[in-house]
Amino acid sequence: MSYLTPNKIVSDVIKYIDDPRHDEAIFIDVDRGIDKTSFIQNTLIDQIKKSIKRSHNKNRTVIYISLYKIEGCQQISDELGINDTGVKLKINIKQHITKHNNIVSRMFKTTRNLFNPETSQFPGLSDYFKTLKTIIIFDDINKCIISKDELFSYINNLVEQNKIKAI
Repeated sequence: MSYLTPNKIVSDVIKYIDDPRHDEAIFIDVDRGIDKTSFIQNTLIDQIKKSIKRSHNKNRTVIYISLYKIEGCQQISDELGINDTGVKLKINIKQHITKHNNIVSRMFKTTRNLFNPETSQFPGLSDYFKTLKTIIIFDDINKCIISKDELFSYINNLVEQNKIKAI
């Protein structure tokens, strides 16, 4: 099997992020023995952030989540800060509160199903994620304890319902 070079992976990921037509997650598979976590943390995220700084749309947030030994989607929601009472993302939400006060207030008044983060049950979440143009990078998929069907359904709902870019 032939794998992409690290530079080609970075290039393709940045194209994926910049193209609004993509409404699916992408999966990166690399050769055994490659330190994927190091590549993600030291190269890919750095290049994504540099691309964001160069772009006209600087209002993007990159969130990295390791799925190592994660046993359920609830743990992913906890990592993202999504809970029964509202949203508390791993970003500086205070800088967005004034601009998005109406969205934030609706979020905290609403409860939602944790396994299926569908925005029809959680008004305002989709608008908030769209505004931030969130990019979530999931690492260590092969080391999580969640069934792949459950994990990919969870990620798919985040992508399709909230317009998040997922890698």
